[in-house]
Amino acid sequence: MYYFCFGQILLFMDLTKTYKELSDKYQKELKNIKQKNYWVSAARLFIFLSVIVLSFVFIDKNLKSVLLINIIALIPFLFLVNINVKYQKKIKLLKELIDINKKELLALKGNYSSFPSGNEYINYEHPYTYDLDIFGEGSVYQYINRTCTKGGADCLAGFLQNPLLNKNEIYERQQALKELSAKLNWRQLFQATGNAVLEDNTGENTSSAWFSVKNKQFTSASSFHKELIEWVNSGFYFSNLKILKPLIIILPIGALTALVLTVLGIFPF
Repeated sequence: MYYFCFGQILLFMDLTKTYKELSDKYQKELKNIKQKNYWVSAARLFIFLSVIVLSFVFIDKNLKSVLLINIIALIPFLFLVNINVKYQKKIKLLKELIDINKKELLALKGNYSSFPSGNEYINYEHPYTYDLDIFGEGSVYQYINRTCTKGGADCLAGFLQNPLLNKNEIYERQQALKELSAKLNWRQLFQATGNAVLEDNTGENTSSAWFSVKNKQFTSASSFHKELIEWVNSGFYFSNLKILKPLIIILPIGALTALVLTVLGIFPF
């Protein structure tokens, strides 16, 4: 008993140190990327204002020069916009990672209030989930829930409501949990990505809708895995429209070519 308690204390101290170090690391990265994003935004603003000033200066003298200035400025401006978008996504992801580690530090102190309690899954008619506090405040569900989508939350609830009975399936799930338990950074990145990306609520094509419907149909872990793999491999609808890919390339090139030819006087203005 003594060794067990001592081991638990060491584990608590180790996890506390790990979460604190990760939180500090991500905060430094966030500060650094915010600074970079600031200068990229400033450069975008400078290009935009420069185009306005130069266009105003040359608009009465040479209209072709105005068009040429806009075309030349467009390339670095779009390049900076692309960098800006990437930085914004990174900032959002880092904020989520910081928040995840702060929540884990609170959880180590016994405060699980920042995690979903699963009150919506309380079923007074279920054989055991209500009596054993599987769902609700301070429940098993709240302690272990690290899902980042409604579909994931439904799936976890389904696992707790319908436990596996087959020995092989239980072993497979244990092995999967064992493998994931050693991949803290990967798990947090996966969770942060899910939190950072706003889910589409348009209907049955979303992951949440898919899980909500399919979770009721699963009779075993193997059927769940099979359905999940099929859904992942199904692909997004627009990705199957092959004509979109060449259009994405052709249309901007065509527009830019037309502008250049107009400036050179080949096309009438």
